[in-house]
Amino acid sequence: MIKDIDIEIYKCISQKMNVSEIYLGHILFAFHYTKAQYTATCTEAIPFNPFDKVICKLLKVENSLSLEEIGDILGMNVNPNKILDLAEKEILTEALQSLSSSEFGRMIDGGDINFSSCRLTTTGREYAEKKSKFRITENKPFTIFFDHTTGNHKQAKQVFEFVDGKLSGKQFAIDLADDSTLKEIAAVQIPEIYNSERQYSFTDAVLQQQKNLFIEFPIAITFNVIENSYQYYCYDTANKNIHKSFDQWINANDKVKQSLLSELANIQTAVNTNDFSTDYSNQLSEYDMNSTVIAEKSNLLKAEFVDEQLFLSYFNEVFNPKEEIEFFLCLPLVTKNIYQSLSKIVQQTENTDSRFFFIFPNNLDEEIEQSFNQLENIANEVVNLYVIQLKVNSLFLISKTESEPHYFETISGTINRFKKGFLQRKNWDSKAEKTKQLFIEGFSDKYAIRLCNEVKTIINEDIQQTVTKEQLEELEFFELKLTPFKGNETVNETLDLIKVFKEQRVVKLEEKLNLQFDEIELQFGKIETENELDNLRKEFESIKTEIIYDTSEVFAKSEKINQAIRSRKAEFEEAKRIYSFVIDTNVFFKDPEIISKVQPKHKIIIAAKVIDELDKFKTNPQLKDIAVKSIKAISKGKNVYLAKANMKLLPVDFNKKSPDNIILSTALMYKDRSGILITDDNGLQEKAKTVEMSVMSYDNFVATFINLKN
Repeated sequence: MIKDIDIEIYKCISQKMNVSEIYLGHILFAFHYTKAQYTATCTEAIPFNPFDKVICKLLKVENSLSLEEIGDILGMNVNPNKILDLAEKEILTEALQSLSSSEFGRMIDGGDINFSSCRLTTTGREYAEKKSKFRITENKPFTIFFDHTTGNHKQAKQVFEFVDGKLSGKQFAIDLADDSTLKEIAAVQIPEIYNSERQYSFTDAVLQQQKNLFIEFPIAITFNVIENSYQYYCYDTANKNIHKSFDQWINANDKVKQSLLSELANIQTAVNTNDFSTDYSNQLSEYDMNSTVIAEKSNLLKAEFVDEQLFLSYFNEVFNPKEEIEFFLCLPLVTKNIYQSLSKIVQQTENTDSRFFFIFPNNLDEEIEQSFNQLENIANEVVNLYVIQLKVNSLFLISKTESEPHYFETISGTINRFKKGFLQRKNWDSKAEKTKQLFIEGFSDKYAIRLCNEVKTIINEDIQQTVTKEQLEELEFFELKLTPFKGNETVNETLDLIKVFKEQRVVKLEEKLNLQFDEIELQFGKIETENELDNLRKEFESIKTEIIYDTSEVFAKSEKINQAIRSRKAEFEEAKRIYSFVIDTNVFFKDPEIISKVQPKHKIIIAAKVIDELDKFKTNPQLKDIAVKSIKAISKGKNVYLAKANMKLLPVDFNKKSPDNIILSTALMYKDRSGILITDDNGLQEKAKTVEMSVMSYDNFVATFINLKN
């Protein structure tokens, strides 16, 4: 029987499995190791600092030197009979104390506490040659791992340090030829204890404690139907990947491979069943034999014969989530991974008309039973899912689509004498149709009568209540949920009842909404403030959510109200907006009092060029009065701002001396501040459009802003 671990292993090794490999199963294999605690006298090399190096070199030349003599040679002021620098004396004293300490093997003998006669000891001369001090720690503990299965002790710590090993009943002696062998292992496992390059070492190692442990890894076995050979994969359950070092060792060890194969044969060898090795290899003739299972997965799932392990690992990929489908799946076993695939099938579908029917077996373990109950609760809440439990003997799947209806049924066979399950993909036929009807009958026993009774209860309750869209949506849910069971007399009667009741309730709902919208229209006519409009809009939006059909008269009415609210909202927004009106000279000759007619909140921008032009017109007898009147209005206007032109804002090919262009450049200064150029000069209007400057004629300006109701 396939278990969760098999699916987990298969999903991992399918990344590497050759397309012609068939998964046969897995065998647990124990890897034994020892975690050994040692103590030893450990030596740690500490490279000389500059003082250590110089002092040792001096004492190798001179048999004996005092602190003062060493200081004089080094140019340090440490002699009290000369110039004394206490800081320099302290530094030199600390260096000599370090070299004379027992921590570093007493490299020098100072003669007395004042270091009046410093000389190198035998140890000091030895260390001086190595240019390092050596800290010695007695009985220092450290741990070494030993791999008793593969014999690769050097890599044992890397492999076993963090695994959850169990105590082994076996006894393993750690027989090492000498300390040098232990040091070779230590150099890899604990370089902080033994490292020849850094001069870390130990002597007199003593074994203090030994724990003999083991860990089991599943070894997956596959058979290549083309090459007629077996392949072995060591699966690391903790990290969910292939354990490379053990995997390589097993595949290189014929004795271990034969033992694993024999063990698998004892539990899986089949008798008197059809051998599918040839059939499956023939099916693979169109594939690239260098490709992997994962690379060809989608094609393998569409083939006539599908490996049961492949199918159960990836069966959520056998359907197109965009296509409408009736999906019937009968499962003889359900694991955690299979349950997750079932959930994905429902979640991934994009077609709201698809339906999924899952039959679980009766003998579920406690965890899967809980998952089934959760799925059953979900099925009661959604339209497209149905789940039941029955006695199940074999896996069966029906995929009813418009483009490619088919079904799968289980075939038992062998691969090179090992039991193996396949699913055979078959085109839609009378057997599929008959089986589908049996499925429907099985689900009808659980769902149809219960759903029909719930519908009658809901209708009886709703008759007494005010009609709402929620009531109709609830009935629509039952209508869709019952659809697969059409043909059942009780179901047909219930569906007819739902149809009639919905039609009656829709009429009543639209009557209610019409009255509510009439009240909204009445209130709309009395709106004076934006706050009142916002409150009315919220009320309207709440009522609007109750509309069922966007083709109904009540929907058209709601759209009309919605448009009116948006228009009124725009009016309020416009009323709050502040504009900068740049007025051209010709406007004043049409209406010298134009400034007094503009709402005070808006800014009126007068270009210096306009003042210049009006001033010139004072000499013209026919225009003098208008010019004087306009200049006076400009000077008295509280919302009037005079502005000098910024010619840099004009395109390079515009004549910078043109009066129109000078006024246009002034307007461009206010382009991003709701600026509008007001002019009846057609040429200036066209120029403004080329530089995307808002522009209006006098008549349009008056109609939009002067005659606007405040």
